[in-house]
Amino acid sequence: GSWIIMLYTTLVLVVVWYGLSYSSTSALTQKQILVEFYNAAGGPNWKVRTGWNTASSECTWSGITCAGGDVMTITAETNNLVGTIAPSVFTLAYLQFLFLKENSLSGTLPSTMSGATELSYAQFHHNRLTGTIPS
Repeated sequence: GSWIIMLYTTLVLVVVWYGLSYSSTSALTQKQILVEFYNAAGGPNWKVRTGWNTASSECTWSGITCAGGDVMTITAETNNLVGTIAPSVFTLAYLQFLFLKENSLSGTLPSTMSGATELSYAQFHHNRLTGTIPS
């Protein structure tokens, strides 16, 4: 009797804890990717950077558009981005639009771009990028 209730309670707690830790990890990973992007592209010197690299939800950060808590769009046009594009930005599972035109980004487009299966439109013109678009 009582050992079955105790076993059931323990199992429920483990399942609930696992579910909570899994969803937290997913959100933190997305936020960490955006912080990497921010740091690689000179975030502290951006013209507009409201909310970036703070405890607030990344979906409230300037230039970020989310659907269901997933980052869909990054808009940072003419925003004084200087540095490189963090390769991890292309691992955002639901990223569809990336607008980075008219900045001072340099280096090459990361090879991880080829794995961004949801990415349907990206603007990089008027930067200092070199090389080819990864296939």
